[in-house]
Amino acid sequence: MVDAEAPFLEGGEEPLAGVSDFRGRPVYHVTSGGWRSAIFVAVVEGAGSFAYYGVSANLITYLTGPLSHSNAAAAAAVNVWTGTARLLPLLGAFVADSWLGRYWSIILACTLYVLGYGMITLASTLLAQQVAFFYASLYLIAVAQGADKPCGLSFTADQFDPDHPSECAARSSFFNWWHFSIAVGIGIAINVVSYIQENFGWGIGFGMLCTVMICAFVVFLLGIPTYRLHVSIASSDTSMKMKMPQPTWRRHAAC
Repeated sequence: MVDAEAPFLEGGEEPLAGVSDFRGRPVYHVTSGGWRSAIFVAVVEGAGSFAYYGVSANLITYLTGPLSHSNAAAAAAVNVWTGTARLLPLLGAFVADSWLGRYWSIILACTLYVLGYGMITLASTLLAQQVAFFYASLYLIAVAQGADKPCGLSFTADQFDPDHPSECAARSSFFNWWHFSIAVGIGIAINVVSYIQENFGWGIGFGMLCTVMICAFVVFLLGIPTYRLHVSIASSDTSMKMKMPQPTWRRHAAC
C-alpha cells in the first residue's frame, strides 16, 4: 500500500529506477542526489586529500627529526608507505564492488581516517615509545586511502542522473570544480600544514588534520538522507526487479 502511494507523495513523479535511499526506499529527483548530495561527498574527498598531503609533504622531516631516522631510512620508509597507499585502492575497489559497496566503503574509510590521524597525533605528542605506534597510524591512513579513493568520485557520479538533462550538465560542471578544488587543497596542505608542523609543533599540525577529518566525516553523515544508493543485485524473491544502473563509463558517454 505504501509503495503504491509513494509516487503520488512527490507530485506524481516516478521514483528513479535502480536507486534507493539508505533505508531501501525509492528516491526522486526533487528530494535526492544532484549538487545537494555531491557537495557532502566532495567535502570528505577534499579533506582526505588535504590531510594525506599534509602528512606526506613533511614526512621525511619528521622521520629524520623526532624519530631520528637516517636520510636513507626515512626516504625508504616514505617510499614504501606512499607505494602502499597508491596500490591499496586496487584492493579497495575490489572489496567495494564485491561486498561493501561505495557508500559503506566511504563510511569505513572515514572511520579509519579519524582513527589514523588521531593515532598519529598521539604518537607525536603523548607517547614516549612512539615509533611502532606512529607507523601503525601511517598504515591505517594508507588502508583508509585504499577504501576511499576508488569510491569517492564514483559515488559522486551516482548522485547525478545521466538521463536527466539538467543533472547531466550539472555533473560535468561539478567534476570541473571537483578537480580544481582538490588541486587548491593540496597546494594549501603542502605549504600551510608543513609550516605549522615545523613552527608550532608536530602535534598541533597532525591534530589539525585529525580535526579536519572529523568535521568532514560529520558533514558526510549529514548528507545521508539525500544520497542515491544504486542497487547492485536484485533479490531473488522480489516480485519486481529494479532496473540496473549503467556502468560509470557508459553514463559519462551518455552525457
